[in-house]
Amino acid sequence: MALSAARLERRGTAAAVEAAEEALRLATDRVGPDLAAIAHSQLAMIHGRSGHPHRALEELDLAVAGGAGMPPRDRFVVLLSRGMVRMDLGDAAGAAGDFDDAAALAAGHGLARQEFMARHNRGCAAQLAGDLPRALRLMLEADALPVDISRAVAWQDRGRVLVEAGLVTEAAELLEQAAELCRDRGQRQVRAEIDLELARALILLGEPSAALARARRARQVFERRGTPGWVRRAELVVLAARLRHERSSPSLAEDALLLASTMEEAGDAHAALVARLVAAEAFSRARDGDRAVELVRQLGVKVPTGGLETRLRYRRVAAVTATGRGDRRTAARHLHAAAADLHRSRAVSSSLDLRAAVTLHAGPLAQLDLETARPAGAGAVLVALERWRSTVAETPVVRPPADPHLAARVVGLRQARRELAEQPERDDVRRRVRSLESEVASLLWSSGGAGPGEGGPRTDAAHPRPAEVVSRARSELRVRDTDLVGYVRGGGRLGAVVVHRGRARLHDLGPDADVDEGVRRLSADLTALASVADGPLARAVRRSLDASLDWCAARLLAPLGLGDRVLVLPCDGLDAVPWGMVPGRTGLPTTVAPSLASWLGGTSLVAAPTVLAVAGPELTWAQREVERVAATWSVAPTLGPATAEDLRSALEKHDVVHVAAHGTHHVESPVFSSVWMADGPLFLCDLERTAITSSHVVISACEAGQSRRRGASHHLGLATGLLTLGVGSVVASPCRVPDATAAEVMSRYHEHLRSGEESADALALAASASDGALAGAFQALGAPWRAGGA
Repeated sequence: MALSAARLERRGTAAAVEAAEEALRLATDRVGPDLAAIAHSQLAMIHGRSGHPHRALEELDLAVAGGAGMPPRDRFVVLLSRGMVRMDLGDAAGAAGDFDDAAALAAGHGLARQEFMARHNRGCAAQLAGDLPRALRLMLEADALPVDISRAVAWQDRGRVLVEAGLVTEAAELLEQAAELCRDRGQRQVRAEIDLELARALILLGEPSAALARARRARQVFERRGTPGWVRRAELVVLAARLRHERSSPSLAEDALLLASTMEEAGDAHAALVARLVAAEAFSRARDGDRAVELVRQLGVKVPTGGLETRLRYRRVAAVTATGRGDRRTAARHLHAAAADLHRSRAVSSSLDLRAAVTLHAGPLAQLDLETARPAGAGAVLVALERWRSTVAETPVVRPPADPHLAARVVGLRQARRELAEQPERDDVRRRVRSLESEVASLLWSSGGAGPGEGGPRTDAAHPRPAEVVSRARSELRVRDTDLVGYVRGGGRLGAVVVHRGRARLHDLGPDADVDEGVRRLSADLTALASVADGPLARAVRRSLDASLDWCAARLLAPLGLGDRVLVLPCDGLDAVPWGMVPGRTGLPTTVAPSLASWLGGTSLVAAPTVLAVAGPELTWAQREVERVAATWSVAPTLGPATAEDLRSALEKHDVVHVAAHGTHHVESPVFSSVWMADGPLFLCDLERTAITSSHVVISACEAGQSRRRGASHHLGLATGLLTLGVGSVVASPCRVPDATAAEVMSRYHEHLRSGEESADALALAASASDGALAGAFQALGAPWRAGGA
């Protein structure tokens, strides 16, 4: 048996099988059933590594049945191996049962390394079942075990889950760490397998050339080591990278079909499915629609066995092929099914970050939906736009349970960030902050995720039909005398769907090549103006800002013919525009919302609202601002800087919460965007476990309205995170605003709000009465809000 393992590494499958079969004969004839069971297990390992999972499972069934008297270590190997083979065959429930049995066996006999492996693989089974948060949680729990074992394979598996979840950048970082471990320990086979995962991540990150190089390098390693199953998997990734790298290639499609047949013969059903999807997409690109359609028809019944990425990819290929033959009804059916699948997959997680990131796989589908809807007119485009926006912006179905370990880590992070602010030169503190952020983010991603039958949430929660949402919204827009503009990008163009006086129309606003640069200049000008008070530099910055704002007016608004009251649904790149400062919108009520559902769903009228205003430290005007707000609502002012817990408690108890504090937008990890309180920053991730009841939150803090693209179309930041957590209406600024200007505008804002004005109207009135250059930077986000009977 030892010889068979050595031969597998050096001489390939045939030589290894020959030695293992001889071992089985000797064990059966001369020793007994327990050693024969071990020999069956060895044969299973060889067949599994060689890409023949069905033959491996047959051998493992024989090993389990005949090896009741095996030593605990050997019986563990058999159970673990059978679970892994069942994973290859798509049997998540059977695999989970084997891993649970293996973990219990290991724990009962003090086998720490074996327990680590079984518990980690239980997470792999959860991934196969589609429960990504649970998969991450189980893998993290296993990783925390104090076991001296290489984490390379475990991190490889976790990287695969992160890719599936859309956290591709984070996956690539973890996989690079795993690759370093392999280099240190000489694990060449595992290193090549990790290269394949990195190649998949690079494809999703839009780097097909780098992915192609990685996959080809891995394929060479597998060829040298004589592992044909891994050679085939590497070839599949090579073809997927070529598909993104080449314009069209009929030969690529034929290569993918040949590979799929070989994989099916070897029993690798899931890989064969993906290969046929690659072939169908390649045929479609090569304008061979008939063959693409036939492939899609054959694949339809197999798709539910794949993960979310595979299922969404199938829907996209099916919709593309249907569109190519003019069958828009079938294309629409696949797109609608994809949106529903995405909704179900997001519903099991309470993590804002994970829910946003998983939409990465939906980006091409959303774009295709818009393109498919365009010939049907503006109304159809608006429905397609809402289909994906409402799914992305919806409030989590589940609230995660209390997690003392996570809470302690967040407190530790708050203290570390405070220490770093006081001593920014401390590199050791900076490293501690980064380490804690990484740990907290991982724990957040694993929030929720208890699957059906395990006490978890249902994933079939009602999701409003987009057409119904659009119909209700158009009626409400007419009642409110409000125009709608929803911006869309695709195919290198910027467009807008406008609803003006009840009529919907489409506008082509030209190439979008200048949009990102124009908004970048605008953001830089806004930041610069907030940093200079007066003098020649301030005047130069103001001229530059005026030019940027004029560009926004001419490029984004002038062609649309909008009325006084406007609801804006921004697209990627336009989330940082302060619409209240753009010529043509100054002094006019403008609401910004992530979707029509979020605009409709927030609380619009609260009789006699309860109000609390709190201040953070080290702001000259903050306490004065809080006292003015409190006086406006005839409530007692809070004295002195509030703590993070004070603000959390306020959000759980009061209808209106106003906070005046320093704010920070965390570009790399938006869930660590924060407002600075007396004991340090209150992070957005602090609020994921808060039972928020506030319907209107005003964040008078710099950068609170900023957000970062996460996933396909979701923008995540402090303000947008509050909307996703259930706050109906938020006021915040996407840029820095001088303290004195913020205090003046916010004081007037609450006066108008107290008098019964709606949030957008109150904000426009407050900004127009101020001389501050950045008075119009604050935005009304989400739903309209008004105090009634106050």
